[in-house]
Amino acid sequence: MASERTTIRRAQAGDVAAMRELYDDHAGRVYAVLRRLAGDDDLAQDLAQDVWVTAFRKLGAFEGRSSFGTWVYRVAVNTAMGRLRERARRPVTDLDVDDWVQTADGNPDRTVDRIALSRALDRLPAGYRTVLVLHDLEGYTHE
Repeated sequence: MASERTTIRRAQAGDVAAMRELYDDHAGRVYAVLRRLAGDDDLAQDLAQDVWVTAFRKLGAFEGRSSFGTWVYRVAVNTAMGRLRERARRPVTDLDVDDWVQTADGNPDRTVDRIALSRALDRLPAGYRTVLVLHDLEGYTHE
């Protein structure tokens, strides 16, 4: 299997198979962040399509100063935030709080914590919720 750097060069030259390989390697992570930001499967799928069109259109500008995964993830967040602002929607309406609170032990107190966390997130203003998701779930810095 070729290194990602080689795959990127091939994709930049227009190799559709290389583009597909990049998509296959990164689509899951891109979709996961879009789903969290959109709070809706249909909107997340629509955003994902926009992200990949944008990413492949701008692939020639990718210089390799970061990993491709980091770059396409940034394209995804920027695309989603711009689109969500345009739509004047709450950026996040449904979070998978299992990412924050593990309930594998079956402890009923943990389930109550999960419900309380979900309700608290629902009461946050849209901007605060977005910052919380991007920082605490996705690891972005506050800057």
